[in-house]
Amino acid sequence: MGDDKLKDPIKAAISWEVLMRSGEASVEDQARFAEWHAASAANQAAWQSLQQKLTPFRSFGQSAQAQSAGRQALLNAGQSRRRMLQNSFTGVIGLAFVGALGYRGLQAFGDDSTLRSGTGELREAALNPDIRVTLDAGTIVSSAANGWRMESGQILVNAMHNHKPFDILSARGNLHASAARFSFSSYETHSLVAVVQGSATLTTPDGMVKMITQGDVVSLSEAGIERSSQSLANAVAWTEGLFVASDQAVADVIGVLRRHRPGVIRVTRKAAAKRVSGIFDMRMPDAVLRQLAETVALKVENYGRFLVMVSET
Repeated sequence: MGDDKLKDPIKAAISWEVLMRSGEASVEDQARFAEWHAASAANQAAWQSLQQKLTPFRSFGQSAQAQSAGRQALLNAGQSRRRMLQNSFTGVIGLAFVGALGYRGLQAFGDDSTLRSGTGELREAALNPDIRVTLDAGTIVSSAANGWRMESGQILVNAMHNHKPFDILSARGNLHASAARFSFSSYETHSLVAVVQGSATLTTPDGMVKMITQGDVVSLSEAGIERSSQSLANAVAWTEGLFVASDQAVADVIGVLRRHRPGVIRVTRKAAAKRVSGIFDMRMPDAVLRQLAETVALKVENYGRFLVMVSET
C-alpha cells in the first residue's frame, strides 16, 4: 500500500478494507493493518465510519444470488483483471460493487490453479468431475503434479466415484488414494487425517509409509505418523463449524480461529503451549476467545475490532 494512501485516513481505510476482504491479505498485511489502526484516533474514526457505510452493502451481498454472481465474475476474470478490479474499489461505486458481489465471492479463487475459501466461509467445490471437496474457512489448495497441495486449512475429500490415483501433498506428509472419502486438517502443531470410507496411504518426508483404512484417524507431526485419540466423528466435526479439542495445544485452536475471525490474533509462546480440551464453535469466534479465557485461564485483550492479544494470566 502506498505511503500517500496511508497518510489519508479515509483512503487508507478503503484500501485496507479491500485488502482484508480480498482473501489475499498475508500475515504481514494483517499485522500492518493492526499497526495502522492503532496509530491514531483519525485512523480508527475513518475505519469505523467506513464499516457503518458498508453495512447495507454487506447485507445485500449475503444473498445466494449475489454470492453466485460474484464468484462467477471472478472465475471468468484473469488474475490481472481481478487485481485491477480490487485496485479500483476506492470510491462509492467501487464499494457498492464489492457489496453486490458479496465478500465471499471475492474470496473464491486466487488463480486458475488455486482453490481457496474466505474468512469464516465453508464452501463446496470440485477438484475434478469425480472428486468433490468441502473447504473449511481460510483453506488454500493448489494444483500439483498428479494431485493437489494443501497450503492451509482443512478439506473433506469425496472421491468415492473416482478410480484414478491422486495425491494430497503437504509439508508434513503426502496422502495417496483413489476411491476414498477422507478429511485432511492442517494445524499449527500437527496435521490430522481421518478416513471416512475407503483407504489411503500416507508417506512422511523421512520415508515412513502407513496404510490407513475406514475409521482410522492419524496424526502427522515431527514424530511421524501416530494414531490419534480423536474419534472419527470429532475429526470431521469441523464440517459443522465445530473444533473438538482433546488435550490439544491452544496454538491449534487459535490457528483455526484465525481463519474464522477477520483481523489479527496474536498469542504468546507460553499461552500457545497450554493444553485444552473442549468443543469450540468456530461460527462464534468471539465466544471461542471467551471460552479459552475461562477454561485455560488465559488473558484475552481486544484492541479495536481487528486486533486481539492472548497471553497467560
